[in-house]
Amino acid sequence: MIRTSKEINNKRGSYIVEATLILPIFMIAIMVMSSIISAYSCIEDANYISANHLRKSAAVASKVNIFQLVPNQIHNELNLNHSQIDGFAVNSTSYRKNAFGIDEVISIDADLRLNTKNPIGFKTEAKYRLKTITRAYVGRVRDDTHMTVDDLTGEGDRPVFIFPKRGEKYHNQGCTYMHSKVTSTTLTSSIRKEYDPCPVCKSKRAKVGARVYYYPVQGECYHMAGCRVMERNYVEVTKKIAERRGYTPCSKCGG
Repeated sequence: MIRTSKEINNKRGSYIVEATLILPIFMIAIMVMSSIISAYSCIEDANYISANHLRKSAAVASKVNIFQLVPNQIHNELNLNHSQIDGFAVNSTSYRKNAFGIDEVISIDADLRLNTKNPIGFKTEAKYRLKTITRAYVGRVRDDTHMTVDDLTGEGDRPVFIFPKRGEKYHNQGCTYMHSKVTSTTLTSSIRKEYDPCPVCKSKRAKVGARVYYYPVQGECYHMAGCRVMERNYVEVTKKIAERRGYTPCSKCGG
């Protein structure tokens, strides 16, 4: 097939028209993307600047408090390095406070507003939450409590037994409480007076005449069938650990 010069000229003309339409769109897309990249670059630098100033205040926290200057220092450095910064508002700060289960926390929480312009006049506006947290370089407060008699004699390392699921006392191995047997009965008003309802199985809901269980030797509560307290699962720990967890000596065996 032989193409005529007219057909070739028509095809060239269509290419020129397509290029005329697509090229401006392509250029606009590039400019918009460049403004978005510029905004992300500013955000990355804002995180670095904030972290750097908090690090400096944390490093000298044991000697002097310079943190009150940090918010303004961050704001000034951002304005100096980035023209697209349109606003910087501090929401909250903390200095050497307890937070997130950590002591001596230093933090700043601020809102950062960006307004990035490009050559064609489009604006890219964004709002970023700038939140930086560190810990003051001051070590930890030591426990300077004096040694007890148990510490000196080694008594605190003696093994005792506790009931983690439901227990307030620690016991020695021969305590009858650890080997007492459960007794089944029907719930009566006298049982309710002598024993408390179990908070684990919510036996308070049981009605008079219902089948309940209790420990006549060393029991404090009455239980419903299936209560996990009746499993009598105990663990061995040192006396020192038991006391730190709030357990007290058994009144029967002395722990």
